[in-house]
Amino acid sequence: MFRGLGVERGKIKSPLSFVLMLLELEGLTVMHFKEASEMSCLEDGSTNVNFSSDFSLSATLPGSTIQCSSYDDILDGIHGLNALGQELWFDYMRKLTSRLQTFVCKNKSADPSNTPTRVRLTLMYVNKFAGGALAHLQEDDRMWWTNFCESLRSIEYQSAAWTMALVNVATQAHEDESRQGRDGRGKRDQDRAPAIPGAIRRLIPIIRRGQEPCVRNVAGLPCSGGSRDRCGNARRVHNWPDSLPS
Repeated sequence: MFRGLGVERGKIKSPLSFVLMLLELEGLTVMHFKEASEMSCLEDGSTNVNFSSDFSLSATLPGSTIQCSSYDDILDGIHGLNALGQELWFDYMRKLTSRLQTFVCKNKSADPSNTPTRVRLTLMYVNKFAGGALAHLQEDDRMWWTNFCESLRSIEYQSAAWTMALVNVATQAHEDESRQGRDGRGKRDQDRAPAIPGAIRRLIPIIRRGQEPCVRNVAGLPCSGGSRDRCGNARRVHNWPDSLPS
């Protein structure tokens, strides 16, 4: 129906392939599927934006942002993506939106105050997970199904990658606060929250001697005050022998 959905030989691509291409190449994010507010719809209805469509090869996506105020905004976007899936996807594909919803809901439960940095990180990982999984459906590879299933399994709240990402964000925020205190822009608070929140720290294993893995070393980052094989903190260990939560 639309020339932009065809290839040189005239074979029409499915709408699903078109959406996958946008997700993989053109920067389509889950926030593009978020339901518009009533006021936004009224404003669009007062112009010609609802009646102007560009299906040429030079068409670009509408503007979006990786900023959102709460986990509910992310869940609204996933709901919109799931509505698309109900019409175009097979049942096994809807497992993607189900796992994304679970991932966001667990973060929402662990962070009821909707910390802006964590909400933003959650949104970026949702886009990363969705793009990574859907990209395998475009591959001309006999292993595409295995790779797709592996991508779905990686959408896990207790995965090592997500835990390390949270630790890095929390550590960076703590370092920024400390730097502001040293520069005299803030007053040091004796009751300041720890660098690593308790919900994340409980995911880090501790052996009987009270030692734990150096999360910066696990994430491949340099350790302050230590070397490649030895941590600057006596309670932390580099090259942790056991597997981390996944």
